[in-house]
Amino acid sequence: MQNTNSELNDTSGSKEENVSTPIVNMSETGKSYQITVPVPTFSKDDVRIDLVDNKLVIESKNRLDIDQTDIEKGIKTMFREFELPANADPSKIKAQMQNGILSVCITKRKEE
Repeated sequence: MQNTNSELNDTSGSKEENVSTPIVNMSETGKSYQITVPVPTFSKDDVRIDLVDNKLVIESKNRLDIDQTDIEKGIKTMFREFELPANADPSKIKAQMQNGILSVCITKRKEE
């Protein structure tokens, strides 16, 4: 199902227990949508970004160096999901991670 409006819809819902859904900043310019996610305990290799059924999925899992008696068993997981608007170009999604911040830019399709 495609999002027919021109806004990003946050459709995050935890798929399992003990999954964090960090606060994100979303903004829009005339040419693109931007999503900024703080991921301070994750490395670039821990973060996975996929496009599934017109949804941008951001998830991550990493092992923490903590005592194994911890309730979360030393694993930290994060999940966010955003339905792309109709004017988003899924072939032009770029992401970068710097200083614990993941920035995703989704270019809008050119209006004809």
